[in-house]
Parts: sequence; structure tokens; C-alpha cells
Amino acid sequence: MKGIAFLSGLISSLLTSGITLPAIAQVSSDGTTNTTNTTVNSTNNNFNILNGIQKENNLFHSFKEFSIPTGGSATFNNSTDVVNIINRVTGGNISNIDGLIKAQGNANLFLINPAGIVFGENARLDIGGSFLGSTANSIKFADGFEFSATETATPPLLTISTPIGLQLGKNSGSINIQGQGHSYLHPGNFVEPINRDSQLAGLSVLPGKTLAVIGNNIRLDGGILVAQSGQVELGSVNGGTVNFDTSSAIWELDYAPVQNFSDIHLTNAALIDASGNPGGSIHLQAKAVQIQDSSAVFVQHQGMQNAGRIEINTDLLELSGALPNKDQSLILSENLSSQQKANIDISAKQVLAKDGGLITSTTYQSGGVGGSISINAAESIQFFGFSPFAASSTSGILTPSHKGGGRGGNIAIKTQDVLLKDGAVILSGIFGGNGGGNISITSDNISLIGENSGTSGASALAATTLFGGDAGAIARCGVLY
Repeated sequence: MKGIAFLSGLISSLLTSGITLPAIAQVSSDGTTNTTNTTVNSTNNNFNILNGIQKENNLFHSFKEFSIPTGGSATFNNSTDVVNIINRVTGGNISNIDGLIKAQGNANLFLINPAGIVFGENARLDIGGSFLGSTANSIKFADGFEFSATETATPPLLTISTPIGLQLGKNSGSINIQGQGHSYLHPGNFVEPINRDSQLAGLSVLPGKTLAVIGNNIRLDGGILVAQSGQVELGSVNGGTVNFDTSSAIWELDYAPVQNFSDIHLTNAALIDASGNPGGSIHLQAKAVQIQDSSAVFVQHQGMQNAGRIEINTDLLELSGALPNKDQSLILSENLSSQQKANIDISAKQVLAKDGGLITSTTYQSGGVGGSISINAAESIQFFGFSPFAASSTSGILTPSHKGGGRGGNIAIKTQDVLLKDGAVILSGIFGGNGGGNISITSDNISLIGENSGTSGASALAATTLFGGDAGAIARCGVLY
């Protein structure tokens, strides 16, 4: 009895302390064979998923559990004419995925589990199409049908129609993406395209595809999401409908019906990356977006075609901090092309950067133009400029054009109050490029206060030039302190 009491107390202690106990890893049908006919054969920790119900180009599966242990796999044996593999998890337990998800052909793969999803550091995708992971209650279709993970008593009338949206409940679970973090970002030092062959970690899709994660709170704890020349979409939704259009490889998601959002956290050198030839797009939609501990949102444009953009819509955007021997937390658009670029567009109530947090766009090639940075902050922009660890300890906004490079991008800011403190800067810098971008600030108040205690640099609003090139112009509307 004492042993039982001790074990019970230990389990209770673990649960209340926030530590997740290991789940029994398994992939199993929920038994609704009259509707989805999902069959799972397993060998050790490898699960072979057969049958399901195919309605023309849609293949439906229904699982009681969907968890993959480290080193395991779940392989969908779909026919190659399938366009969408649509999966629900109905058992009420979190999906813990730390292995491989694989499908045949070019099928898109949808996975919904309203209880929550955890992608471990060994989670991988091997699919030919796009991927959407969500804690939605149901997937909505163009003909009005919903494939629900919560309403399973009545067998659904499966459809040949196109999936067009998600329905999330207010109690939908969260999504956690874990990993070891990135180690290859060095702002301002890139002169060669990233070697993708050396990047083995993280969830990724094939070039030009969409990687979408929609849940009620999303956390990347060292996690890495990669859609080379494609689209990475993160939406943190606290109940409501998210519509989407999957008619092209780059999906369009619409959050207009959503009234309440939750948060997105990037910590421990997490990375969201849509670099490539051409550079792709990243869209973050949340109540608060926090990019911390050397984490990065990043597009490196390498090609001659039009690049995508980085778009963030939130109430609060916060960038802060750096881990020892790593660069600062940042949003970065980098142009290695002589042509187009990826712009950064931010819509928020408040934008805050501190301890080296940085929003930056840069260009290197002659004839190229750095991406523009547009920030519309309804209330304020506040930058505080010290980081004890970051190689570059400046918080703020930078649009440098480097030696041999083209013209720096423009900076456009609209807000009520701008505060640059402790050496923070808004800077268009030319280091031997073809010219600087312009800075335009519309604000009631602009305050520049103090110096950076690490570099002794003053807080500044500046357009500068070194080693040739014309500096950009500064236009401001508001009182400067």
C-alpha cells in the first residue's frame, strides 16, 4: 500500500508540475469501419496505414490514437491519384509525434486532433504535397460537409468536395514543436545560399509547398519549420473558423471570421524558414507573437523570380534576447538576388524589441533591392538596445546594403509613439552598396534616449553611408525628443 501511495503521489506531483508523462505510442483505428474503414498494421514502432474510404480524390482516415515514438513511422499506403489525405483523431488524447509521417505520390496531408499535438525533435515529414496540422474540431468542405473529430456518434457522409476550412473550439488543444534549434544564422554575414543538404532537423515540406500549423496556442521550443520557396503558415486561434484555399501550392488562409486569438512563442533558437529560389512566404497570425532566445523568422531570396513576404498580424510583437554564442532574435529578409526581394509587413498594436531583438532586411547583389519593412502599430513601437550575448547587440530596425550589393530597402512606420532607448536604432545603412533606403515615420512622439551599455552607441534614427553609395532620406511627422 505504501508503494502504491508513493507511486500515486509521484504521478500527481509530475502532473501538477507540468511535466508530461510519456504516452503509449500507437496509431490505431477508432473502429468506425462502416465510415472510414481505416486499417493499421504494425511492426515494432512502424505503422502501416491501409484502406480508409476514398471519395474520388479525397481519402479519409479516422484514428482513435495517432502517436509515433522516436525512430518509428506512420506510412499511408494511398493510391497516387489521391489529392488530399484527411485524418482525424477522436480518442481524446494528445498526439505525440517523434518519428516519420510518410505518404505516397503528391497528396496533401491533413491531421486534426482537438486534444493537442506535440511534434518532437525527431518528427519528420516525407510527403509530396502540403501539410496542415491542427487542433481543430473539424475540417469543413465546400459542399457544407464537416469531417468532425468531436461529433462521431453519427457516421459522416463522406464527400468528394474540396476542403475549405477549419472549425476550432475554444477548448481546442495547443501545438508544441520541439527541437535542438538552429545554428546557421549570422545576420549581415551571408554571401552564399544556405546549404540545405546539411539541414536535417525539423518539419519540412518539398519546395514550393505549404506547411501550416493551426491551433490554440503554438510553441516552437527549439523547433524548426521549413518550406523552401513555399509558405509557412502559423495561426493561433482561440475558437472560430479559419478558411483556406488549396487550389494552388501556396495556400491562402483567411482569419476574418475569428474573433479571439491565442499566442505564438518561439524560444531556444527556434526557426521558421521559407528561403530558396525564389524566397517564399511566412505568415504569423496571433494575439501575441514572441520571438525569443535567438529564434528567427527568416526568408533568404536566391532567385530571379518574385519573392514572397514575411507577414505578421498580432496585437503584440516582441523580439528579445540571445543565447550564449548565438545571434539575436530576429525577423530577417535577405536578398542574394539581383532582382526582387521579400518584404516584411507587420500589423500590430504594440511592437517591442529588447536585448538585441532585431527586424532587418539586407541585400548583397548589384542591382538588387532589399526588402522593405512596413510596420503599422496602432499604439507604440519600443526598442531597447542591449544584449549581453548577441554578436550584434543593437535592437531595432536595420536595412543595410552591403559591399557589392544593391539598394537598401525602405522603412515605413506608422504609430502613436516611437521610443528608442539604450542604444536602440532605426537605421538605413550603406556599406559599399548602390544606395540606401528611405525612412518614413508617422508618429505623434519620437523619443531617443540613452546609450548601449555594451557598445556605447547612442539611440539613433539614421541614414548612413560607408565605402560609397548614397544614403537614403529620412521623413518624419511628429515631435522628436
